[in-house]
Amino acid sequence: MHDLLGDGECTETAGRTALETLMGRLATAAGVEASVLRLHILKSTAVNAFVLPGGHIVVMDGLIQAAEEPDDLAGVLAHEMAHIAHRHTVRQMVRHMGLGLIVDTATGGMGGEIGRLLLTLSYSRDDEREADRGGGGKS
Repeated sequence: MHDLLGDGECTETAGRTALETLMGRLATAAGVEASVLRLHILKSTAVNAFVLPGGHIVVMDGLIQAAEEPDDLAGVLAHEMAHIAHRHTVRQMVRHMGLGLIVDTATGGMGGEIGRLLLTLSYSRDDEREADRGGGGKS
């Protein structure tokens, strides 16, 4: 489990600079202001990337190692930027927080934590399709 979560953030300068440059170019196409994007590269064998509120893009080192071509990584970054452009993360958080409040109210506060554990921050299939089509501007 420890390896899946990572062992800290990668600090290798040349690789980080190359990814930040790539992100800057992709941001324009995705309709995202490049200055709001923050790149985090985690030391992990997991082949994954995700976004957090506030324009944070988290890329696992395992994804970078698994990419056979630079375009592979560019495609993943563009997909994650589309989630940012369409505010999928924020919408999911609001949706889940709202459901958590309903569970708290219905159970007198006793089932809220269980309810929140059951409600993951996964994107809907529509959100994933929208991100696959690309940023294309904000909705």
